[in-house]
Amino acid sequence: MRFYYLTISTYIGISCGAMHYYGRIRYDSNDGDHKEVDLEHPISPRASRKINRSEGWIVFRPGDMIRSFASENEVRDAAIKWFIEAGDSQGILLEGLFASADPMKALAGDPAAIENINSLYAAWESIHGWGGVHSAAQTVADLWDSLMRELSLS
Repeated sequence: MRFYYLTISTYIGISCGAMHYYGRIRYDSNDGDHKEVDLEHPISPRASRKINRSEGWIVFRPGDMIRSFASENEVRDAAIKWFIEAGDSQGILLEGLFASADPMKALAGDPAAIENINSLYAAWESIHGWGGVHSAAQTVADLWDSLMRELSLS
């Protein structure tokens, strides 16, 4: 089973006037290469008019592909759409950092695997991860590692 990792980023709160979110999916290809996909979507006529008006010239035309999204949920929706179109019926789309070993939320993939993954993720969130009781976090982290190994072999 292959894992796809969605990372959502933003400059909101860091850069003056920032108001968008960005999504990147990372995964290992069949040949073992590390791949990255920056999510895009077509800009709507309304959004292109708004940006063009604020810039004072034509920056975007309706239908142009852009990388910025108005909300984290829009990024997740685009990631799920990309994942489904990628056609990996044995893959799992997780939301989190590619290099992290902590439990993550599953967004798409095999329903049984998603149920197992998300039950551990819910447990992780309920104990506040490493910010909670360390022994409880270690127990959930160990279960997570075991589940990821099991799914990797399937």
